Amino acid sequence: MKLPTLFCPTFSLLGLLICLCLPLQGQDRGLFWKLEPLPDARPKEKRLLKKLSQSGYQLDPLALQQGEVVLLFDKLPVLGASLNRRQSSLQLLTETDSTSSLDREALRAQLYPQYQERSRGTTNQRRFRKALKGKQRSLRAAKAPYRLQVGQAPATATRYTLAFYRKKKPFALLHFQALPGQQITGLPYLEFSNCSPFDRASYFQDISRRWYAGTAPYPYTPALGIARRKRFGLLFEKNMAAPDPEDVKTIRAFLTDTLYVIDKAEIRAWASVEGSLENNSRLQEKRAEILIRALEQQQGDSIPYTVHTEENWALFFDQLQRRGLDSTYRSREEWKEFFLSKEEQERWEPLLARQRKAELWLELLQKLTGEQQQQLAFGHFQKLAFRYQQPGQRRAGLIKAMLGIRNYLQAEVEAGRLQAERLCSLRPQREVYEYSLIHFYEQAERFERGQQLLCDFEALALETFTSIQNRYELQYIQHLQGKPRPDAKVYGDLVSVQAYIFQKIIEGKFSPRLACALRVPEDPRYYHLYLNYLKFTNALRDYPALDVDCRQESASAEVVGDAFDWRAIDADSRYYYLLKRMVLEGHRLEGVWRTDWMVEFDRFEFLQYNILNWNPDTGQFFDRDIGVAEMAAQTSSLLKSLRHLCPHQAYGLAIAFHAKVVQQAYGQQQPSRQLEESLAFIERFYIRHAAALSPQQATHIVQQLLMANSYSLRNERGRFAMDLLERVGSRKGLTHDQQALYQQLAASMGVNPKL
Repeated sequence: MKLPTLFCPTFSLLGLLICLCLPLQGQDRGLFWKLEPLPDARPKEKRLLKKLSQSGYQLDPLALQQGEVVLLFDKLPVLGASLNRRQSSLQLLTETDSTSSLDREALRAQLYPQYQERSRGTTNQRRFRKALKGKQRSLRAAKAPYRLQVGQAPATATRYTLAFYRKKKPFALLHFQALPGQQITGLPYLEFSNCSPFDRASYFQDISRRWYAGTAPYPYTPALGIARRKRFGLLFEKNMAAPDPEDVKTIRAFLTDTLYVIDKAEIRAWASVEGSLENNSRLQEKRAEILIRALEQQQGDSIPYTVHTEENWALFFDQLQRRGLDSTYRSREEWKEFFLSKEEQERWEPLLARQRKAELWLELLQKLTGEQQQQLAFGHFQKLAFRYQQPGQRRAGLIKAMLGIRNYLQAEVEAGRLQAERLCSLRPQREVYEYSLIHFYEQAERFERGQQLLCDFEALALETFTSIQNRYELQYIQHLQGKPRPDAKVYGDLVSVQAYIFQKIIEGKFSPRLACALRVPEDPRYYHLYLNYLKFTNALRDYPALDVDCRQESASAEVVGDAFDWRAIDADSRYYYLLKRMVLEGHRLEGVWRTDWMVEFDRFEFLQYNILNWNPDTGQFFDRDIGVAEMAAQTSSLLKSLRHLCPHQAYGLAIAFHAKVVQQAYGQQQPSRQLEESLAFIERFYIRHAAALSPQQATHIVQQLLMANSYSLRNERGRFAMDLLERVGSRKGLTHDQQALYQQLAASMGVNPKL
């Protein structure tokens, strides 16, 4: 029977036919397949065709490189069902028209090596079916493709066609088309978020913004004065209402003093208990009138006042009690009669003389000078700090009030009313870590904006670092005594401030010698600080003017060991050794405390070293002890815990890793589970962000992944390529060449194009 024209000019065969033409140089290509039914198929053949369509197919690329044609497929009944009839046979036709015959038994021997036909009959048929089911169960569990060696073929062929026969009649054609691709060299980097890249120094800016935004100082208004209660007293002779003129003069002088603001006044006048009530009332009124006149003459009627007059019985009874006398054995009338005696009046005169008086009580505000207001602010600052240090009193409001006082004093310095030295000496008598840190963040923000700083910012940076370190050490000592472990935030602040100081040294804004003051031991409790130190010393290679060797300035051997190059960062360096320990063993290291952002950034930097320095052609990572599986696991963990890193920063690193996995597979011509996972990750990522791609970028991605379809049994890469081009093309359109690539993909896979 004559076959329809396929990709090749002419051919004919019985069983399975392979056609090859149009050579393509090299192996930079991807194979795409489509299943084509032939017309006039019988019902049995249609059922066989339906089974054929349930499987996926591919030609083994490594075998093709060696001139062998090996068909890979994932469902055994596809060919098993077509081999039930004895008259089914397969023949191979090469480009030279030479043929070789493969009968049913030869093909069964490849697919079912455990089965050998010895006799004819129903028993043999049952054994075959049993073997068929066993093969299905075993290989389905293993998820390994079935292999069928078809014959020999040139490695440079670009088109292959397999014809399926039943009763010497073809009923289906399986076409393989090799499309040219590109060796993967790099996939587009998409910045699909508006955050800034993250490194060891940038976290300081982030945390300072978050901290300071939530702790805005309370505005501090200096006290205008001190509320006081002032008393003036006048004494009088017996039966007299004329006081000492000097005492009245003193009262008048005070009432005219502008340093005081009088709110209200109270006038009290008394007469001694002896004498008649009428005479005493007259004396009380006259004595009160003296103070009323003085008040009105000096202050007018602007001050409200009250007047109280009475005989001074309260003082008299108090005097009796002080002398040990019973004040109740006589009534007031009896005492009046008792004092009618002149002898008794003379004897009791020392007590009675104290009862003849008048008092002026003033509620007033004593105005403060600018210096007094400043001194009061200093005292209030220390009171707030002391209160904050008391148990249960660590409230943010106290810190905000302290910051407000400092801002007030800073304004006084800027106005020339306070010396800057006094402001710079303002600090709690006992360290308040939170105040020191937030104040430093505020000053750092002013420093970055180029605003004038009244105090030495470099000294403040060192003071803040020391304050945080003291808090961390205190918490660690308390932890050894059974209290909770140190607050991870305190350690994070310590690392952040240290990194900021190092960054300012490199920028030339701080003295290089400041780095030597930030000495920490190589101890698990300080691993991140030590990593920062080593990173800083490595950065000094590019700044010869900042060359300061802290080892020569300190006798401490803790700063930098002598067993390694203190400025090296490579796979054998101390820096990478500690970084690797933090990533792979940090959760098990005794004494190590880390915040979430440290875990995230450590993993990111660890991956950065290994991925960016990985050569897929040699399979050599930055770290010779690290493999692809470990890197894949760490990359996945990084993407699951993104909180501080920019998403495009982390995903860009992940794309670089998976692209190199694909590149390595191309070089080794070896499919693997990791290859499938990497391809799936790349496809998901770019499909999700197709709106951000240009048509040129989409084409670049597609061309680099075309080769990977040679490892796909179900044209996964082809479907991805068409999907991506459709998404990008529907938004931004495709050029003529891009449209041609899209149409070629559709034709190679036998699907209807949508564009």
